[in-house]
Amino acid sequence: MTVTPRAASGRRPHREDSFGFSRGTDGTYEIVDDATSTRLRGDRWQQRLARAYGHAAALRYAAERGFEITEDAEQPDGGRRLLLRRVV
Repeated sequence: MTVTPRAASGRRPHREDSFGFSRGTDGTYEIVDDATSTRLRGDRWQQRLARAYGHAAALRYAAERGFEITEDAEQPDGGRRLLLRRVV
């Protein structure tokens, strides 16, 4: 697991953003959090974090492969709809 100390990140520490990530042997990441922080943020913050990461990863993937994003809209369920176009 790689840990970045808060002082090195240049951010002022806040109790409610005390979480990290642990990389498993299969290459996936797991959120490491304490019960107090989870209670402060609510139960759905991990879902919102995963969606935001997925959105950023999709945008990066599209840009690296020459796609143009023609639509990027939030859906009623909180998901996102991406419409990509690439002219070859």
